[in-house]
Amino acid sequence: MSYAVTTLILVIITISLAVVVVGYYSSLSAITSNSIIPLQTAMELSKEIYISYSPPVISYIIPTEPNIPLNLSVRSLVTLNLNFSGPLYVVPFLMKTNYAPYNYIPEGYYGGYINQISNPNYIGYVSVLGSGVIKEVTFQNTQVNLLTRSIAGISFYAFEVKPNSVLNVSFTTNASYVPVIWILANISGQMFRIAYPVIEAQQYVNTYSGNISSVVITTYGQLFEQYFGQYSLLFETGPTSTVTFYGNDEIQVPGDIGYNDGGQGQLIFNGIDHVTANYLYYSPGTSITTVGPVQLPPYGSNNNIPNVPITDLLNPLYQLYNPYEYQLQLEHEANQIYNQYKSQFQTNSTTSISVSKPVTISTPTIFTNSVTFSTSAGSGPFNITFNAPVIFEETVTDLGVDLTFNSLVIFENTFTVPNVANITFNSIPVFEGSVGINNNLNMVAKDGLLFNSSEISAYVTFSGTSIKIVSDGPTIMNLTGISSSIFFKGNVNGNVRIYQNSPVMSMSANRITFIGDTVIDSKYPVFLQTNGQTGLVSFEGTSNTTVQGGMVINGSSTNVDFYGGSQLNIPNGNLIINTGSLSSSTSSTQFIGNNLINVNGQIAIQSPSILFSGEDNITSVGYDIFYGQQVSFIDNNNNISIKPGIANNYENNLVFKYVLPLGLNSNAPLYMTGWFDVVPNNGSTTVINALLTNQTYQVDISLNVKPVTPTEYNVTLYVNNTLVGYSSSNELLSANNKYMYVIEGYVSGSKTYLELAIYSTSGSNPVVTMNLQIPLPLNTGAIVEVGPEPNYQFMIYSGTSSLTNLMLANGPYVNITNQLSSNLPNGISHLYYYYLIAPPVDSQVTLVPTYYYPNSGNVPYLEVTGNSLV
Repeated sequence: MSYAVTTLILVIITISLAVVVVGYYSSLSAITSNSIIPLQTAMELSKEIYISYSPPVISYIIPTEPNIPLNLSVRSLVTLNLNFSGPLYVVPFLMKTNYAPYNYIPEGYYGGYINQISNPNYIGYVSVLGSGVIKEVTFQNTQVNLLTRSIAGISFYAFEVKPNSVLNVSFTTNASYVPVIWILANISGQMFRIAYPVIEAQQYVNTYSGNISSVVITTYGQLFEQYFGQYSLLFETGPTSTVTFYGNDEIQVPGDIGYNDGGQGQLIFNGIDHVTANYLYYSPGTSITTVGPVQLPPYGSNNNIPNVPITDLLNPLYQLYNPYEYQLQLEHEANQIYNQYKSQFQTNSTTSISVSKPVTISTPTIFTNSVTFSTSAGSGPFNITFNAPVIFEETVTDLGVDLTFNSLVIFENTFTVPNVANITFNSIPVFEGSVGINNNLNMVAKDGLLFNSSEISAYVTFSGTSIKIVSDGPTIMNLTGISSSIFFKGNVNGNVRIYQNSPVMSMSANRITFIGDTVIDSKYPVFLQTNGQTGLVSFEGTSNTTVQGGMVINGSSTNVDFYGGSQLNIPNGNLIINTGSLSSSTSSTQFIGNNLINVNGQIAIQSPSILFSGEDNITSVGYDIFYGQQVSFIDNNNNISIKPGIANNYENNLVFKYVLPLGLNSNAPLYMTGWFDVVPNNGSTTVINALLTNQTYQVDISLNVKPVTPTEYNVTLYVNNTLVGYSSSNELLSANNKYMYVIEGYVSGSKTYLELAIYSTSGSNPVVTMNLQIPLPLNTGAIVEVGPEPNYQFMIYSGTSSLTNLMLANGPYVNITNQLSSNLPNGISHLYYYYLIAPPVDSQVTLVPTYYYPNSGNVPYLEVTGNSLV
């Protein structure tokens, strides 16, 4: 059977003559029961009657209990054309699928009747409506002549109709029955069957087939809207946490405020606080305390406050601008140049180069001693141009000579510029030691800058009244030493200004400090990362820092300090700070009084301790998200002001493919489960195909059924297109039977496993089992292709609780949405459930899951192009 295109319901109206009629009556005008004998009249009517129909409308009557068939409601418009003035009746009923309509004699089921008209949800229900219906008639123990023989004692509900009419005929049936219509004519008091149209309803059930993906295409700004919705200000905390306002703080929020602590924390207002918002929600069980004349919005508990880890906000940015990837890019390009010239290098032991006029060096050179560049008497200009790669093995000091490097340059030791100078890098410079810029400097880097030192106390310092750096490639400062540091020291009436014209700028050191005026002019986000156990990023009290395109501060155990009087301006991006796990006791983010933070975008901060020490003014647009065990607004006059909407900045408009992590880790196995049907076919057919993927690794899993005999099917499991498991000879599936699969990925020790179990409708023990040690991506997202083998329902979820028994107990037809929504067990991290039984469609549609948890954030929709007739 092909499922590539939509297969529509096939309706066949069969009209047969009961006997061969000798002769042809071309015209019978207003045949009456008195014109000829009744049997001949009936035979002529059976020849003259004309019946047309419209394609039927099929809908499903979903059972609410297991072990009950799925009923179909079949409706079709039937048009009768016949010249007959006597009583004419339509008798709809159901015929068993293994009978021929010509010889079939219906049996009485409903109090002796062959059909019923009382309950449209039950098998055998019939209805005929329309202007052509005269009345409903009941016949008991009635004799009907089939034109070949007569049957007696049949009882049925019939509908008397006009001979030329359009009728809306309805049946309730299932796969075991075929709808039939008898057309009966009353001729001289005798009942004759003159036609018996058969409506061939489908043998199977229509199910949706398509793709479900947790790899989402979105913008960064939309991501915040999807995750946090109405909550403009959100405190994401843990048990025993505290958020405290100590008085006279001003909070202005355009939406709602949320406090999500799991119900064991405290929310304290201890003074003259003014909080403006639509509503304040907190977790059930949270203790809320107000002391003094506090102004609060309406407040109450809510179970549906978003809980989104800060990694879900960081990962998209690292996906687009991973500093390590750019570092590898620069290292690769530098190595290529070095390898090209390594056999041509000449050594030079010179220690001092003094220039009075331009000097050019065109030989690949290794300077083996410390080198000082200086000027001597002369007309100048005082510059040196290196046209070939050069390596400085010891310290380099530039006392005011303009340097141009047209090829690779490697500084293996400290490089300092204490005097005014201009330096141009037309290829990649690599700084493997410390760098000190201690005076006015103009630096241009065409291919980027790579500061890559492992020295324990390596430093990069920019200190001067006018330092200007223009980088047209990645700028990577990667200092891995435990006492390493990066300092920006714009002097009074001057500044350090960096023009970063391409992605990305990243600084990594144990300590990063901003003193004085610093401007980083780039539309791309700047990454600040700390190493070691006591990392520190500090904005000193005299600092005025502007970062055009957004800032990310990220470390595993870091302190971020804004000292009194510091200013941070981000006019075209967002501010995200992550100092480490909330369980850490050594990291914090502190605003130590009279700080001004102005962000034209969102703010998200995660620190075990977040402290506002008074007179701190924080302005942003859209959302402020604070993750902390202790969040304190101490002293007075702290101000948080959030403007409505999503800021139209470059970072928020970034479009990316984001992997929504669904599970698969030591705390949350990942399950994919669903009911499917084995439809007879000649080749292997896919039940489900799933691509598990995170940021670094992906695995393709395919579950298929393959015929062994016309009625028996093998189960095959492929991983990355390699057959890894198949069912044994005593684990074969039967054609036209329904089964439920459970695919589980889990972690045990240091290994990951893939387990498959397949259940039938008749037992709680699996009929097929496989358990394989397979490397699987942790914290994975998924792209799932459901079908083309029919799936009646599909569920993907993660967590410590199992929903396998729930789906198994309810069978393939019962929609378990209500059971999930009313009694979802604890321990479920993510859940997306799709009920796939559906009317046929022949165009592309998008389906929301029938039920999903959590009920905020990204939702993996089902993309359907038509559907399969299964």
